[in-house]
Amino acid sequence: MQWLPPPFGLFKINTDESWYPPNQAGIGCVIRDSNRVLIASTSYRESCGSVTEAEASAILAGVELAASLQLQDVIIELDFEEVILELKKKHGKVNWRTYLIIQQIRRKCSSFDRCIWVWIPREANRVAHGAASLAFGTVDPMRWASQPPHSLTNVLRNDGLPCPPMVTD
Repeated sequence: MQWLPPPFGLFKINTDESWYPPNQAGIGCVIRDSNRVLIASTSYRESCGSVTEAEASAILAGVELAASLQLQDVIIELDFEEVILELKKKHGKVNWRTYLIIQQIRRKCSSFDRCIWVWIPREANRVAHGAASLAFGTVDPMRWASQPPHSLTNVLRNDGLPCPPMVTD
């Protein structure tokens, strides 16, 4: 399965984590538009108590990045259904490990005109997973738009994204 662009006028935020036991996570998110253009992306390392907490942190990173760009109509895609179910819940039992992060996500999403949650298979979320994995190769957080890291250009190309030409030494 391949990543699909959002409908015209919407932006798609793909988020994922890369887990390194016992408590380290790479957080990654990628924002693209309906023309498959990379709008922004980020990757950083964070200490988390669980994979579920790391996935929620990745969503928060994506939502914060979209809000900083003043995007209004977003689709948020991830390959971890448990967090989507938590976000869609209105009442009932909640995961105490992710409760505060979920509340932050909901607050940030209230500034959007439209926010749609979508589960996708891992194969369609490769770029976000690649961005999350990059966090373990650097100390500082990374953020990019026009020049994605070399290790992500092939994945972005496979998703149909026009990428800068690959430079060989």
